[in-house]
Amino acid sequence: PPPPLPQPVAPPPPPPAPQGTPIAVVPEEPIATTNDNDDENTQALRKVYDTLSSVAGNGHLGMRDMTADEAIEVRDQLLEMKHILLEELDVSSSSTLMGPAEPTLNESGSKYQEMLAKAKAKKALK
Repeated sequence: PPPPLPQPVAPPPPPPAPQGTPIAVVPEEPIATTNDNDDENTQALRKVYDTLSSVAGNGHLGMRDMTADEAIEVRDQLLEMKHILLEELDVSSSSTLMGPAEPTLNESGSKYQEMLAKAKAKKALK
């Protein structure tokens, strides 16, 4: 008969946690600091960042459990952040530093219409 197979050995259990020492998660201090030279948008974005850092956790969507009022405050601050970012994108896209902006459909029609007009003009010259 074949020799018996060796029995698997279970790893030793982890050592027990010391009694009377609860493990607590201490939230990190917010990294963002305000600077007197920051503009209003930067200060508002830092405030939103600090709020998001304070609600971070291991729960749903990476957040800790929070009250309805806290959730509403976070939602309102995120909407404020969205408006600030969209406003900054809009301002930077129309800035003269970026050079002339692409014409929009309302200003000059579509690219197709522009190309069609050029082709008709070229054909009329022939």
